[in-house]
Amino acid sequence: MLSPNSLADFLTYALDQGGLTGILALNGIFLLVTQHRLEYPAFFQRLYNLLTADAFAAKQRAQFFALVDIFLASPMVPAYTAAAFIKRFARLSLQAPPAGALLAVAFIHNLI
Repeated sequence: MLSPNSLADFLTYALDQGGLTGILALNGIFLLVTQHRLEYPAFFQRLYNLLTADAFAAKQRAQFFALVDIFLASPMVPAYTAAAFIKRFARLSLQAPPAGALLAVAFIHNLI
């Protein structure tokens, strides 16, 4: 592609769909941000909004949370952002099924 950043509008629209489509679109935006210098200041806010109790019961939750782990693994994630995600995972662990609660606790451990 001559201009990969032209996909940003399409990926933003796909992100608004939510669910697995949203997380895959967020993965595309993440690639544009990290490899093509796209500025997307609402990245973590959009990721935060995708984390719901339904995500722990989805069929593709392994793929979903593998991508979430990639997004949050950077040492460049600010402490206040990491704290917000820790709080979100803690709240979701109370609503998630047992397997999802264990996954949420593992994410909390990794973020700390």
